Formats: sequence, C-alpha cells, structure tokens
Amino acid sequence: MRNGKASHAENFSAKLRPQHVQKVLDALGIAWRDHEPTEAGWIAVEGMPGSESTLGVNIKHGGYCDHYMHGTTKGKSYRDELSFHGDIVELVRLVKFESLLPEDTSRAIDYIKEVLGWTAPELEAGDRFLNDGLQDSQYTRVPVTVWQSDLSASAKVAWTALAHRCGPDRNYTWIGFDGLARDTSTSRSTAIRAIQELRATGWLAEVGMGGNRAPRRYPLIKKEAGKENKENKKSQLRVSD
Repeated sequence: MRNGKASHAENFSAKLRPQHVQKVLDALGIAWRDHEPTEAGWIAVEGMPGSESTLGVNIKHGGYCDHYMHGTTKGKSYRDELSFHGDIVELVRLVKFESLLPEDTSRAIDYIKEVLGWTAPELEAGDRFLNDGLQDSQYTRVPVTVWQSDLSASAKVAWTALAHRCGPDRNYTWIGFDGLARDTSTSRSTAIRAIQELRATGWLAEVGMGGNRAPRRYPLIKKEAGKENKENKKSQLRVSD
C-alpha cells in the first residue's frame, strides 16, 4: 500500500477467496495439500524461485514470506505475517515469471485470471463489449437505484425504455402505450400497468395529459430506492391515455 492507497494488485488480490488462491497454487505446482498448514494458513515450501531458504506461503490469501514463523505452537501464538513479503499476485510474478519487476504485475494478474477462467470470451465479428460503446447514443445507462427499487420487472424495463426515448438534450418523451409495448416487447396492457406503477411510486412524472396525444413523460431518478408500499399505492393508479 502506497500513500495510504491500495495498488491495483492489492485490490485484485483482496477479491480472491481461499478456493481461488488454492487453484492458483495448484497451477503453480505448489503441492500445498502435502503440508499441514498452521491455523493462519501458512505452509513451508522449499526450493521455490527467488528464495534460497524455505518460503512461507499462505493457502488462504496467497501471501508469501521468507520466514516460516506463523501460527500457533504449544499454546503460543506467533504474530501472523511477521515477515510478510508479498501477496498472491507477487507470488505468481515470482514463481511463474521469476520476476520481481513491477511491470510484470499485469502479466501475473492475467495469468491468475486465465487459471480461474476469468478471461473475457472471444467476440464474434462486429460484436463489442458493453464498456466499449457506452458513449454511443444507442446505449442507455440505468441508475442503480432503479434496479435496487421495489419496482416490478416490467416497470424497470419500461423506465429504461422511457429514459432511452428521452435523448441527451430532452428530459421527457411523448411515447404512448402502444409505442412502449413495442419497445419493451410486451402487451399494451402490460405497458399501461408499468406506467401506472411508475407514476404511483414517484418514478415518473407526466405533464399535458388529456386528448388523443400522450402526455410528456419524465422518467425520474429517485435519490434512494426506498421500499414502496404497493398496496397503498393501488388506489392512485389511473389510466391516462
């Protein structure tokens, strides 16, 4: 940790669970099952690259150190990580690539991802990953509060469709029930119920209701995704067009 901030490698290592660490140790050829670990998870491994003496490796978090002085013996507890020298990423960098150079950190992380099956899939021609196109107008970003709310699935999809129809320079849409049903691949009645739910729970404001023209529909972003009491809101549901 530098200047109070964790490095990319430290953040990555923190995401790994013991089962992940042990799978990486298997891939590195470290026979950890042949050892009796201490309560803290340390084992002694001999003949590893970068160490002339026995190297301590932790099978829980993947850290390593030069001295095997961890755990509990005869009722006395040694201080964990007394001579801690690195995390699982640095261990991979040392054992797999026989390198202590920081520039090889990304290689070590990529190796761990490959071992764990965390690598990205190959794309078909013309396909892109989501983050490659978030700046395009064809994408709509949905606030986390929408997904974490108590809205029904159809209401969440309807809110997303309304937001996409608004565009970057307009906060509202005139889309009607038929258009919303087409956009969301649902029936007109489902679109009506979704609009009613959004309006009743405060996720949608409407202006200019009446006549044959759909009102201006403003999908709103609530500050928090609080628990909506749907039973009490039923009396507020009305068909507007």
